[in-house]
Amino acid sequence: RFKQIEEERESEKNKWLSFHNKSVKKSGVKAKSIFASPDNLAGRVGIGTCGISGRPMTEYTPGEKWKKG
Repeated sequence: RFKQIEEERESEKNKWLSFHNKSVKKSGVKAKSIFASPDNLAGRVGIGTCGISGRPMTEYTPGEKWKKG
């Protein structure tokens, strides 16, 4: 009985491991850490707006309200 329970656990573990490995390794997607230092010398870590970190500020577009006819 213990052998059967152990086999079931191993099969569930292997299913999860194969699923996890597939989801982590997506083709064509390069993972970059959000804590990585900026590419240029003037960039600072933790500052992400106004072009200070080497990237421009994210453009804001106000959402249109949905109106009934």
